[in-house]
Amino acid sequence: MRKTTSIAAAGLLSLASMLAAGTSNASPIVFQTASGATTSGGPVSASASFALSANTLQITLADLLVNPNNVGQLLSGLSFSINGFTSGTLSSSSGQQVIVSSFGVPTYGSLGTTTGWVLQSGFDLCDICNSGKGAFAPAGLIIGPPASDGNYTDAGGSIAGNSAHNPFINQTATFNLDIMGLSAGDTVSSVLFRFGTEYGTQTSTGECTSGCGSTVPEPGALALFAAGLGALGIALSRKRWNAAHRS
Repeated sequence: MRKTTSIAAAGLLSLASMLAAGTSNASPIVFQTASGATTSGGPVSASASFALSANTLQITLADLLVNPNNVGQLLSGLSFSINGFTSGTLSSSSGQQVIVSSFGVPTYGSLGTTTGWVLQSGFDLCDICNSGKGAFAPAGLIIGPPASDGNYTDAGGSIAGNSAHNPFINQTATFNLDIMGLSAGDTVSSVLFRFGTEYGTQTSTGECTSGCGSTVPEPGALALFAAGLGALGIALSRKRWNAAHRS
């Protein structure tokens, strides 16, 4: 009887573990500006990928607009909400600096350079902020990729050779946030991209394109679920057999 009870307990433990594992997101949650999005600076295009795990959030923020014309089209901030949480700490950020010459020719720095961006109260990552600015602002904006020839051929005076705005962050920046109590099953919403060198003047609402906060069992969790059910089945069968032979 003790052995049967032990097997049943093991099955229940496996099932509980499966349910816990099944609440994790199968992939990062990705938001992107709507197709054809514009601001007063012109067309904009950006994405933000949110990878949630225990107590940690990693955000990959990318400017997707090819060969921009002016700084009003460059990423300067990202705000968002997470269910049940109101604050976190920015533990690190990284990117690659790029200087665009007066002829639109880029010179790239080393990878992994700090972005100089900061995290304002709530969840508001910014280079151009409403209370102070990032370490390098008004430099440090995230710029999209160059034209097919490798140069920023359409760049105007606010980008090409502009000493105040150079260097930029080349296309992508990564941010690591510490958020106590966060889990992979939490959801992200109210994503807002900001562009330009004035806080809040040029914005574009993000649309979720993948992940979207849904919680689905991962393959490992499904295998654990099958193992748990199997153990429970064996335990119940043995209990019935013992009961039949005692009567």
